[in-house]
Amino acid sequence: RNTCKHVPNNLGITPKEVRCVENGLVFQSATQAANWLISTGAIKSQPYGRNKIPLACRGKIKTVGGHHWEYMSV
Repeated sequence: RNTCKHVPNNLGITPKEVRCVENGLVFQSATQAANWLISTGAIKSQPYGRNKIPLACRGKIKTVGGHHWEYMSV
């Protein structure tokens, strides 16, 4: 039985939790964070957010949807 908090997706990649620095909201994955950004009207495309949020977490870009992002410590 798998007791791990995160379950790999269909590509075998385990999602990393991300946090929006401005408001402290924590999401289980960049995809969930992207869905939140869409619901606020900050971005229009989920694939855009899903791909750009990890870049912001790694410091490659500054913001996505007007927010700064970071990975949560494991």
